[in-house]
Amino acid sequence: IGPANKATTARAVVSVSGAGLGTADYSASGMLAGSAFESSVWRSDTSILVKVPAGVRTSLRHALTAGEHSGTVTDSFSYDRPHATAAPRTNILTSQFFGVRVFAKNLGTSVYSPSSSIGGTAVRTSLSLWGSDTSLWCLVPAGVSIDKSMVITIAQNAGTREKLFSYDHPLLLTASPRNLVAARGRAIATVVSLFGGKMGTAGYSPSVRLGNTGATSSVWMSSSNVQCRSGAGWTTASAGVITIARTIGSLTNMFTYDAPSVSTIKYACAPTVGLPTSS
Repeated sequence: IGPANKATTARAVVSVSGAGLGTADYSASGMLAGSAFESSVWRSDTSILVKVPAGVRTSLRHALTAGEHSGTVTDSFSYDRPHATAAPRTNILTSQFFGVRVFAKNLGTSVYSPSSSIGGTAVRTSLSLWGSDTSLWCLVPAGVSIDKSMVITIAQNAGTREKLFSYDHPLLLTASPRNLVAARGRAIATVVSLFGGKMGTAGYSPSVRLGNTGATSSVWMSSSNVQCRSGAGWTTASAGVITIARTIGSLTNMFTYDAPSVSTIKYACAPTVGLPTSS
């Protein structure tokens, strides 16, 4: 068949080449994957024109009948793969399922029970409802990260759109405690709770930086709380940064370290000239 690939709306005229189709019009007919060609016109002993019906799927076989003889060819025709083209909303909440309409191509001219997934290799299947050949509704699951791809599958025919969806970035609001103790030149390791939102509905291995120092450990507690263990530092006002699956949230002036203080002076009385020497 030429061309061997058509849009799902099809109803296009294509040429079918073969042999033994007769030296005159013998009312040749044919079928594509069990569906009859909408019409057919004999051209020669080696060619007929047919109108392909609408449909989906790939690697379909076709059969031709001329008189009492018939022949079949496998893997001879495919319909275009479905693929998403755009979505009115491409930013999704991290903590709940969210219904969104997706515009696409080649979804078929009737309901073919489409399925879709968000997230590439870490596939999270979403519920999908066919709307037309160019749109579907899907229920996007909770998740994290950015630039998620979308895969639409209809009758074993799958197509991918890269970087269609992103989830909200994590939100930092406050920390407890907000003042970290330092001693003998290093900060005392302290468990710090970061509070906010959009931190996901499960543990996604968050990482935390307090000022210019990475936390020695961090543990997801809930969609609004991550706990970490502080490292060393000396500053009076420092930002906190949290990273969850490539999404980043930050808050300036989130915490401080204790300011240095003087506890004792070795020489209570010192000469007015020169500097004291230590023993």
